[in-house]
Amino acid sequence: MPRLRLALLIAGLCLLAASPAEAAISKDQAVAIATRLPQVRAELASVPAPRATVSVDGDHYVVLLGSSEAARAEVDIDILSGRVLRVFLGDRAEFPLARGPASGFAQRKLNAVWLWIPLTLIFVFAFFDRRRPFRLLHLDLAAIALLGVSYAFWMKGNLSASVPLVYPPLVYLVARSLLAGLGPRQRGGPITWLPARAVIALTLGLVALRVGLTLADTFVSDIGYGSAAGAQRILDGLQLYTRGGAHFDTYGPLAYLLYIPFVLIWPFHESQTYPPAAEAAGIVWELITVAGLVVLGRQFRLGWTLALVWAACPFTALAVVCGSNDGLVAALLVWTFVAFRSPLLRGGLAGAAAAAKFAPGFVLPVLARGTGRMNWRRAAICLVAATAVAVVSLIPLLPPGGFKEFYDTTIGFQLHRHSPFSIWSQHPSLDWLQALLKAGSLALPLVLMFVPRGARSLAQVAAFSAAVLVAAQLPLQHWFYLYIPWVLPLYCVALFSEHAAGARSAASQP
Repeated sequence: MPRLRLALLIAGLCLLAASPAEAAISKDQAVAIATRLPQVRAELASVPAPRATVSVDGDHYVVLLGSSEAARAEVDIDILSGRVLRVFLGDRAEFPLARGPASGFAQRKLNAVWLWIPLTLIFVFAFFDRRRPFRLLHLDLAAIALLGVSYAFWMKGNLSASVPLVYPPLVYLVARSLLAGLGPRQRGGPITWLPARAVIALTLGLVALRVGLTLADTFVSDIGYGSAAGAQRILDGLQLYTRGGAHFDTYGPLAYLLYIPFVLIWPFHESQTYPPAAEAAGIVWELITVAGLVVLGRQFRLGWTLALVWAACPFTALAVVCGSNDGLVAALLVWTFVAFRSPLLRGGLAGAAAAAKFAPGFVLPVLARGTGRMNWRRAAICLVAATAVAVVSLIPLLPPGGFKEFYDTTIGFQLHRHSPFSIWSQHPSLDWLQALLKAGSLALPLVLMFVPRGARSLAQVAAFSAAVLVAAQLPLQHWFYLYIPWVLPLYCVALFSEHAAGARSAASQP
């Protein structure tokens, strides 16, 4: 009898093991579950013949519902149980960055209060002069730090507060940069109260922290993902710029070509959520930028202070920890000023920055003028070099539709995209002001190419370049905090040089 019971027990266990596991729901069932949700039905009420697309992300389906132009609802559904995990509606469905705490961006360790606030305090107080508490440099750095208030609202998903709070600091940056360029003056007091060795040690420690966060907190934004994906498409002989490229083809050619070495080492696969090639590239752009700031700081007799202000700024840390290609733009612009003596090199490097993300092209007139008085020969060399880099990098990747198709997928898309991350998208009635700012952003670099008519220093050129870059950002339909690294090095070159004894004369070029 005991043997019979044992045999029956074993048989039962075998039958249990052989029975099929809990059946997974199908994609059609996932769509049916999503469309039955009351909030989803209300969101899609104004969408004629809504479309559905389904993808798999780990253990759940991602169901996107909306028109052919934009998603209006995203429903995440557990594959096994059919349980609804998350629902995002409106802008939060189309833009993951608008999801607040649910955004992958917001979940990074860098955004923790215990890390963000100490970095901000170092960024400001490493350059605080207690004997001159009201000196202008304190306000200049506080303007950058105050963008953290906007960023905090963004992390909570409160775009109605975060977006408007961006513009007062940006307007200040434009005004302050123009003041430093048009009316430079020598200001009293040291840049930092820290000894030179402490500045070096602190800078290296902060850089190591940023690299460590990148490696420990694995994440790659859609920006870095797009660069790696585009590089892989080039290697596979596929067309890069297509109107159906999921907007991963919206950057300039060098934003993809310069990622090829990393993709050769860490091949890209669509199954990769966070491509290691993008992470590696972000770290390399970071190190190249810091090295350039050290060299540039020595040219301006600023030591390692430029590298320290970069390494302490939380917004520049964002570019590396999320594997963004914005660090590439910063690196190219910094080395443009390192190589400023040569019109050919500065034009080529600035052209490379423009061929990566377009906006740096606004500074080309200022850089072409250079220092001193206008020299048309040097200006022509600079502009020709910039144009040559842009053209040579684009020709191999030009789509069958030619330049028009390239424009439509890149600049055209950026100019006409809908985005909740600008005041212009939130308040369309301000389109008249946006139009004025667009005209001003186009006119400003042309004016600063000729004004002032007399000699200008390299610090003034940096100030004008920072003003032009920020002015170009003001009317954008889509603005994000990753654009700050483009501007910060040039902004700080202009401001720090005012406090460095003899820096202006030392930095002036013939």
